[in-house]
Amino acid sequence: MSTQPPIAEINQSILPLDDLTALMNSKESSLEKLDVLYLHIESKAREMIVWYLTKKRLPSLCSRVLRFLAIMFAGFGGLCPLLQNLGGYNFNQLGYVSLGLVAAIVGFDKFFGFSSAWMRYMLTQICFKWVCWQRLSKKFRIG
Repeated sequence: MSTQPPIAEINQSILPLDDLTALMNSKESSLEKLDVLYLHIESKAREMIVWYLTKKRLPSLCSRVLRFLAIMFAGFGGLCPLLQNLGGYNFNQLGYVSLGLVAAIVGFDKFFGFSSAWMRYMLTQICFKWVCWQRLSKKFRIG
């Protein structure tokens, strides 16, 4: 499973050179050619948006699970000194272990980049949407 954007796939699927040459040499008017080209570029941009939305699922899930565990262990670690005399058990040492686990979880997330990958996918997907529906529709839409 690739985590890189499918640039090679997109480059091969965007109007191959023969189709582009045929489009430019066709007897259609320039406005119709531009409209066909615009619709093709818009469909490829939508494909990229869908690709980013599907690829964000695993980093999103991992990031949320790791953050949940970090919050739970941090809460337990903070409560351990308050629970030291509860039922005759000594929870002080468990508090240190719990806070150590929080540091390990946050380090694991930073090292493997689950949170940053998730945010990168979301930012790129939002940028594609913005370009697709704001800039292209205002500047290149004909008709």
